[in-house]
Amino acid sequence: MAARPKAVLAAPPVVNDTERRTRSDSAFLIAARRVSDRRQRQFFFSTDTVRDVPYVFPGRQTGTSRAADSAETALINRDPAVMCPGEAPIISDSSPAGIVLPPGRIFGSRLGVLGWFNGSLLAIGCLLLAFAVHDLQAWPVGFQRLALVRQQAQAALQRLAAAQSAVAAADLPAGKAAFTDASIQLAQAQADLQIALTSTQRLAAAADVTGTFRDGETLLSAGELLASAGQQLAAGLSLLADSSVIAGGGAAGGQTLTESLAAAKDPFKAAFNGLRQAQVLLRSVRSPLLPAAVRDQAQLAAAQAERGVVGLRAYLTQSDALLTLLGADRQRQYLLVFQNSHELRPTGGFIGSIGLVDIDRGVMENVDVLSVYDPDGQLKEFIAPPHPLSAVTNRWFLRDANWFVDFPTSARKLISFFEKEGGPTPDGVIAVTPYVVRDLVALAGPITMPQYGVTVTAENFWELTQDQVTYSYDREMNRPKQFMADLTPVLMNRLLQDPAVRMRTMATILSAASEKQLLLYFRDEAVQQKMVQAGWAGVFPGSIHTLLAVNTANIAGHKSDQFVDQQLDWDIRVQPDESAEVQLTITRTHRGPEEGVALKVPAAENPAYKDNVVYQRVFPPSGAELLAVEGVTAPGEVPRLVTPVPDLPLVPDADVVEWQRRQRVLSGGTVAGHEAGAAFFAHWMVTSPGESRTVVYRFRVPAALDLPSLFDPASRVEALLVKQPGDERTFARVSLHFPPGVRVAHAVPAAGGTAVSDREFTYRGELKRDTAVGAVLEKQ
Repeated sequence: MAARPKAVLAAPPVVNDTERRTRSDSAFLIAARRVSDRRQRQFFFSTDTVRDVPYVFPGRQTGTSRAADSAETALINRDPAVMCPGEAPIISDSSPAGIVLPPGRIFGSRLGVLGWFNGSLLAIGCLLLAFAVHDLQAWPVGFQRLALVRQQAQAALQRLAAAQSAVAAADLPAGKAAFTDASIQLAQAQADLQIALTSTQRLAAAADVTGTFRDGETLLSAGELLASAGQQLAAGLSLLADSSVIAGGGAAGGQTLTESLAAAKDPFKAAFNGLRQAQVLLRSVRSPLLPAAVRDQAQLAAAQAERGVVGLRAYLTQSDALLTLLGADRQRQYLLVFQNSHELRPTGGFIGSIGLVDIDRGVMENVDVLSVYDPDGQLKEFIAPPHPLSAVTNRWFLRDANWFVDFPTSARKLISFFEKEGGPTPDGVIAVTPYVVRDLVALAGPITMPQYGVTVTAENFWELTQDQVTYSYDREMNRPKQFMADLTPVLMNRLLQDPAVRMRTMATILSAASEKQLLLYFRDEAVQQKMVQAGWAGVFPGSIHTLLAVNTANIAGHKSDQFVDQQLDWDIRVQPDESAEVQLTITRTHRGPEEGVALKVPAAENPAYKDNVVYQRVFPPSGAELLAVEGVTAPGEVPRLVTPVPDLPLVPDADVVEWQRRQRVLSGGTVAGHEAGAAFFAHWMVTSPGESRTVVYRFRVPAALDLPSLFDPASRVEALLVKQPGDERTFARVSLHFPPGVRVAHAVPAAGGTAVSDREFTYRGELKRDTAVGAVLEKQ
């Protein structure tokens, strides 16, 4: 590849300790350079791309499109090529009929189709055996032929079990072969059963009013479909396993990652159709003469087949977005943003490090990572920050630019600052938190770093990397990022060597996207829509009528969020006049003294003993009227880490001006405002180490919903709990109370939900992802 032009940036001025606010760089410092030889697909890692100032941003060559974008941009549930005729939308226990969730949130990035093998194949095998020994002997058929059918069913069960074990162990060729054998056995069993019937018996079977015989044939047909689907699924997984997940490129002469992803779509479509048809067949098994255990197993197998359908639909829906992200059509360049969630900010955490990476057909090239203070020191403009940030800075820099709760809005601002600070214009932004790397280390296993005298594990990753990049690095070399530069190639090699680990690596990355530990933004609007549909864009769902969201920005609170538990209690009481009284109780508990006692940092810098200072935005249901708020910290009591500079020639930012224009200060310092299509109320909250702090909001929502009536005997209420990107210590409770005269007919989610009474439903759970809470009501 031709050498890329580089734009030389001047060395930034020295940033004083006050302005740095004693922040250490994020614990994500990847030092990797991809050198691509298209014939051999070999790569190596280099540490010379991790550098101190002056920094040189790589220029870029305008990529040329090698092929048109994929035409498969519609959601898979609208694509007749991957649906059965007359297929209805999937209804799961997390999205019942009538509960409407925002696009991309129902299934997120659930690509765990391997989990489907844990029970469904064995279940259908048990069904086949149960059928084989069932009362079909009461039919005057040839018993010798029936015995053969039973033997074939048993053999199919054994092959299905073997396939399950092979796939679970990532022996995909063996799994595919076992599925093929099972499919052949079941097809032969069906043929032999038909041969065993005389013409008279066929007439009797046709007149079988109980459906017993038809259900028997249905079970065999479903088993054959499942085996065939498993065969296709194993084929698709085999294609993915043969390619590298992170750095791209398979073995010499093999397919690239993007080629494998594209090739896997056809077998996955076939598996999707087979599972969907099997699910329909299994749902139809309901003969009263079949043993209850057989009917129950049929329904269980149908539910488990549905899990496979959901996982495959998620993959097929998101595959276009994944291919675009990996540069399947052309080379793409991204701004990497490493957000430290120990110091929460609206889209994930304080930005300690950034990077620039080129990706071409799944191959990472020219990865450069640096401290965010390096480019920030080159910003010439004096931009006025959002008012809450004035407690920690007199100017707005890239490190604080992820201020808006809607990630696309923040991402555009990040790109703007990056350009002002001398960087090129990237195609998009990739934001990650430390949880992503920690989970990858967990997959790789303990990594010994003899040159540092340490062993990195998922359990010590946070503390160890923080120590190495902040305190224990070589002061003469003055490369605090060197530890991560040395760790990265070892981690990558571990993740890429084992096919089973490669598959789990992909699942881990997609899971991180569903839990908002990984967020993506593209400047190209058509590409951005793919990310939105996949659920990876971090779009704030401000258009949802019943929104339940709390967004936290740690400002002058150091890295104390790692020790803070947050409990959000939403109490929603619907009144007979169809209004609702809503109370939100926010409780933050600072567990630093008990959890941070062994933290190996200088005592004066230990965040376990620092006040947790946060600015929170509360987004209540649409139309909510604030009745009262108590427990907030007065703005005058918020610590300031910088002294205002008079006559500083600050330039206003248009987005900040608009954000602040729509605000008004209420009594006690609470702020009412509007952002991302929704109204919010904001407050300060300071929690000291070892203590708890509680803030209570009370709202009234006029015309909250339509209750069931004589003319409309059913209605629904729905709310969306919004998980903040990067947050990992928030627990939520939502209680729905309804007036006399109505009852809860159905509620979601099933997991964590409790029907307290006919008129009350409560959900409790850790807020790991956006969660829909709702109920279908009927008149009593």
